[in-house]
Amino acid sequence: MASHGDSTKVDKLVRDIYGGDYERFGLPGWTIASSFGNMMSKEKRDAASKEDLARAALITITNNIGSIARMCALNEVQNSGSSGVELWGPLVLSELGGFLADVS
Repeated sequence: MASHGDSTKVDKLVRDIYGGDYERFGLPGWTIASSFGNMMSKEKRDAASKEDLARAALITITNNIGSIARMCALNEVQNSGSSGVELWGPLVLSELGGFLADVS
């Protein structure tokens, strides 16, 4: 389902706010400024499909996992709890592998 969605219909991007890249902070226009940020608008909410919402949710969850992993690595956290990611982690990575490679 998520593979057929377009998260840019759901997420507010830097280019939606600034009209393009935000060079002062080195942010490309395609950077997510607010997950589900476009859902504040009724017109955009009505235009978003279930597939778009699924893709946006998957990207939001993946970004959160990446942020937590980076924080743990930077702070040398030795032990961290499990949130069940081991069960669906490969699905997320296979679904967004190409996307994540472009982002990183």
